[in-house]
Amino acid sequence: MNEELLEQEEEDYNPLEGFKNTFKSFEWGISLSVGGYLFLIFLGITYNFFYFSSFRINIFLFSEINDFLMAPLANPLVVILALMNVGLLFMLYYLNFLWMRKHFKSYQIAYRIMMLGKKTDIKKMNKYMTSPLYIIFSVLLYLFASAQFYATYRSTKTSHNKNIYHYKLSIDKDVVINTDSLVYVGDNSANYFLFDTLKREATVIPKEQVKFVKIIKNPKGRFL
Repeated sequence: MNEELLEQEEEDYNPLEGFKNTFKSFEWGISLSVGGYLFLIFLGITYNFFYFSSFRINIFLFSEINDFLMAPLANPLVVILALMNVGLLFMLYYLNFLWMRKHFKSYQIAYRIMMLGKKTDIKKMNKYMTSPLYIIFSVLLYLFASAQFYATYRSTKTSHNKNIYHYKLSIDKDVVINTDSLVYVGDNSANYFLFDTLKREATVIPKEQVKFVKIIKNPKGRFL
């Protein structure tokens, strides 16, 4: 009798409830302030790494600690899109759980196809999907992939001058010889980063060597 009740409780268990109960066991102030900001820093750093890597720039070599701390504020659109994607992820996760609960036969067929014939059972999958560590790992992995995808998308737009604004840097000719093929790709607290679209090479210019910066609106530019 006890085993039947235990099985019934496992079947009625919501995977998000375990995560919510685990989260409630922590102090709200600490978990939201420290954990939330670390999450945003992770997201900003991930985006910067993949974005500048597209231009052959190792951003870690030219950054200071304050650049990492300000990464979320420097790219607010990345944070907004990531939060929207997390909401979508939780919705898909819950639908997947309902599919497993209500139609396990078809779910098992799809699982065996994706896992190359590996079998599973509903108790094992229920325990696996209700684990808070599994949910946290899934969210971090999804955010990592989302940041990489958006960084690649933005770098492509920048290379083809499809941003809303162009940045023109006034630089001495002895610093950079050919400025016509250079595209501004970003900056941090100490440097400006340019990319030569013809030679396919990056140029890092310290900010003290730049006279001024002009911001020119591109009538054909895109916000996203």
